Amino acid sequence: MKTRESKFLVFIALFAFFARISFQLLYLGDASYAGFFEAPWNDSDGAVYEKLGHAMATSGNSRINDHPIVAQLHLLYPYFLALIYKLFGHHYFLVRVIQALISSFTVVLIFFIAKTTFNRNVGYVSSVFGALSPMSFYACSRFMA
Repeated sequence: MKTRESKFLVFIALFAFFARISFQLLYLGDASYAGFFEAPWNDSDGAVYEKLGHAMATSGNSRINDHPIVAQLHLLYPYFLALIYKLFGHHYFLVRVIQALISSFTVVLIFFIAKTTFNRNVGYVSSVFGALSPMSFYACSRFMA
């Protein structure tokens, strides 16, 4: 990998990460949504995933209020939350930061896929579009699978 390419990838990954964190701080600071450091809404799917992840981290139990995991839930996301809670404690902020970090690494993957499929210039443009994707900003700020 060339030096220019690696510098670009480091820059675009850092840009994507800080853009996502900034979006979360601005968007989640809105009064209509739970804050950046607070729990997700109680009536959302995110709250179910969060409660299940917390139950799995603290007691190893895969039930919420005696209701087992059902087929409609994505099974890996509660384990992801449980792992974070087990390693770092029950912090919503950290979950959102790790999700933003994972989302920013997808920009690097977009570059390599586009570069392999087409050429380097298409990789550059694709990774910039990936870094600025509004859906990616939103998705990494939510507790959902």
